[in-house]
Formats: sequence, C-alpha cells, structure tokens
Amino acid sequence: VLLEAYRQRDGGEIDFSQVLTLDEEYAEYDLNTLEFLELEVGDMLTLADALKAMIIVSDTPTAVMVQDVVNPWRVDQTLRSLGINDMSLLTTELPTTARDMALLMEAVAAGQGVTAESRNEMLALLLQEWIRGGIPSGVPGNSAVAHKTGNLTNATHDVALVWGPAGPYVIAVLSDRSWDWEPTVAVSRAVWDYFAANP
Repeated sequence: VLLEAYRQRDGGEIDFSQVLTLDEEYAEYDLNTLEFLELEVGDMLTLADALKAMIIVSDTPTAVMVQDVVNPWRVDQTLRSLGINDMSLLTTELPTTARDMALLMEAVAAGQGVTAESRNEMLALLLQEWIRGGIPSGVPGNSAVAHKTGNLTNATHDVALVWGPAGPYVIAVLSDRSWDWEPTVAVSRAVWDYFAANP
C-alpha cells in the first residue's frame, strides 16, 4: 500500500494533502492504536498523516483508509509487476510469503516506480516504526533498520532493510506465533552475525 500510494502521488493521481474522515467502518479495525493516535470516529486527517500512522504505529484503520484511496486492485497489479505473486489485498486472508515481503522491501529500497524523493520519504517512515521487538532487536542498537511489522493473533511478521556490517541487506521473518518476537530476534541476530563474519 505504501509503495502504491507514492507511485500514484508521483503520477499525479492522488494528493497527500487530501483530507480523509475516520468513519465507523474504519474504526472497527482498531487494535487499540487509535487511542494512542488520539483519533476518534469523525476525526479528519490528511492522507499523509494516515500513511504515517499506518507505518509508524502500525494502525489498521488508517491502513484501510489509505488502501481504499489507492484501490486494492491497483496494489495487486503493482505487486504482480514486481514479481510478487502470492501477496494480495483482494482476499480476506491477505496471503503473503517471506519471499514476497522481501521482494517488496527491495522494491521500496530501490525506489522502483517512484522518484528519489519518494524513495527517501518511504524509508524515513519505515525507519520510524515504533514496534522494535523484532528484527531491530537482533542487531546492534545503533544500527539503522527500516522495517514494517505485522501482527495478528496467529502472526508475528517483520520485514526490514538493515544497514549491516557489510552493507545493506533485506530480511523477512514470518511466524505463526502471537506477539512472540523471540524467533524473529534469533533469525535477525544470526543473519547479522553471518554478514559480520563474512564481509
């Protein structure tokens, strides 16, 4: 959704200053982040602010709002053009794979289909993700990690661009555990240690 929003902005199709309204249909997706954002039903926010909440706080209501602006079908179309074949917003299951997540992060990191300015803005948002218990916890504390988490009752996922000891790398870890970051941290640490030992 993030990449598609920037692609459409760069193409002049949408304006990030567009004002959106947090209707009840969106608030129903709340996983206790709206209170943190101090948002209530009926509040208005810009598309830019919705994107920020979607990425930094992992807020689901604003994510669905942005998704509706850019059109899930267009998101899937862009995913297929990037060779991402399993991920889809067109089903309630929202399928994905670690490969698909890694390919998407690579596309964001490379700025595929967007301007250099948009690429930098996307990475700046991803660097601010507030949930740091996964991949960032497996690398030294001063390391730059642009990442996006995804959590449900049966999913604890994280995908990241890590500026590592031998250069940047992409890592995606998907788990069927509920809010259990231990496996993700272990994988993240092992990958960092590998690159540190094999520069």
